[in-house]
Amino acid sequence: MSSKLREIEIGTAAEKHFKNLGFDVYNEVDCDRRGIDMVLLKDDLTYAFELKTSLNLQVIYQASLNLEYANFSSIIVPSRKFDSIFYFCKDFLRDMGIGFYTYKAFSINETIQEIVSPNKNENPKGLRLFHEHKNDNIAGSPNGSRFTPFKETCENVVSFLESNDGCTIGQLVQGIKHHYNTPASAKSALIKRINQGVVNGVKIDNGKIYKITT
Repeated sequence: MSSKLREIEIGTAAEKHFKNLGFDVYNEVDCDRRGIDMVLLKDDLTYAFELKTSLNLQVIYQASLNLEYANFSSIIVPSRKFDSIFYFCKDFLRDMGIGFYTYKAFSINETIQEIVSPNKNENPKGLRLFHEHKNDNIAGSPNGSRFTPFKETCENVVSFLESNDGCTIGQLVQGIKHHYNTPASAKSALIKRINQGVVNGVKIDNGKIYKITT
């Protein structure tokens, strides 16, 4: 049964389920150079979820990485028979403090069921959640791309140039919100990225920053 499922189907059902419970849902969230399939936010608490079409070590490992970043870390996989593997994973996840949820598909009512409640991390490192995480993708989308701090910086560059076309790199860095640690690192990194063509729609000409017009 689970082999016929796609992660995006689980993601769609999970998003609907948790929104109905009053959670804000963020999909494909960037975290330490990797992605978390889904993050929920409610009452200033974060809930990280990894989605897979089968119960395996990969999804458990991914959820273990999220333990230090969110208040709660869990997995969602398709419902399966209650065999020895199921009970082993159930006990193992409980011991790790990872939540265990199942998705029951191919029925009249698609349901998300909690099997094991996750333990709470009182002091997680935290996650950067953007409005775009709510709109850009559905969790589990095979073509989904994460909205990262670098993408936010790129969007801020383009927006700044709307009214400041032809500015210097110093004026640009001073005028935008960026993810770099210092203005100096922002200047050197942005010059490099713009010259590489990574910052779409922007060019450097004679030391000035311009939008590329077509």
